[in-house]
Amino acid sequence: MAKIDDYWENVSSGVQDVYTSSFIQEAVSQQQQVGFQKAMDAYNKKKFNLTHKEIDSFILAIASGKNTYQDLQRIMPELNSPTMCSYLSDDPKIGPNQFKNYNLIGPLNPTPTYFQFEEIPDDFFYLYEFKPTDTFILNITGENRLYELQKEQYMEKLTLQNTQIAKESLTVAKESATYAKKAYYAAIIIGIIGILLGIQEKLISLIQSIFY
Repeated sequence: MAKIDDYWENVSSGVQDVYTSSFIQEAVSQQQQVGFQKAMDAYNKKKFNLTHKEIDSFILAIASGKNTYQDLQRIMPELNSPTMCSYLSDDPKIGPNQFKNYNLIGPLNPTPTYFQFEEIPDDFFYLYEFKPTDTFILNITGENRLYELQKEQYMEKLTLQNTQIAKESLTVAKESATYAKKAYYAAIIIGIIGILLGIQEKLISLIQSIFY
């Protein structure tokens, strides 16, 4: 009988240990998830929206080959990792001590993405901090915007050229008008001189006929 009692006591003790261990692990896991969620909230609070002008400047820089995170920070020193991450089409992975079951509900109108990694880093996890050497390329949305910008630049260049041609044509027209006026006045003067010379010759002839 004593052996049976000892057996059940050992079983009960083992079950209690397992229950306690499982309870502790669950509590620790929940605590870690809460801590991770707080870290995510603090990370996302640093995020801010870029203006259209700032986005365009990044697109043009990346298209021209200045495509590192350091290059973009030279354009906009206040750029931070949460902001840059929100404009990437690449999704971060779940890293060590990170969890999938946290609130990922975003705004009703999510931020459009224009960029992606040229090569995704192995450690691109949630809460990622970009390295100066991280490089980017344009995604489809970014390429479409680049095309629009290039068309706008071409039209601006064409408008400037047409304006310059119009100015030059106006200058030529003004100069031609000036030359025409001068030629007109010169013709009048020459005509008057011609008339005066003719009169002079007649006067000389008249005087000669009187005295000779």
